[in-house]
Amino acid sequence: TAIINSPCINNGNENPDFTQCFQNTILVWVPCIYLWVCFPVYFLYLRCHDRGYIQMSILNKAKTVCPYYTGYNYGKFSFYILWWHKALSSNMHLTLM
Repeated sequence: TAIINSPCINNGNENPDFTQCFQNTILVWVPCIYLWVCFPVYFLYLRCHDRGYIQMSILNKAKTVCPYYTGYNYGKFSFYILWWHKALSSNMHLTLM
């Protein structure tokens, strides 16, 4: 907590906003470095276990398909509602004239 409360990092105020320099350096480069360090270990793990591909169970496939299906239906429903609202408002405009 002493590092985060340092005036060099959070501009010395109670609002926990970080300086622009801190955001553009540490918050960007630390995840990149983490991924580059972990990649060789994970790559060797995949090569040594010799599966060659990601094995998918029925549950994994269902969890993949259900959100897409739900999103498709929600998008279709939203488009219909917007189209219906536009048609209704344009019909009311014509009847008021």
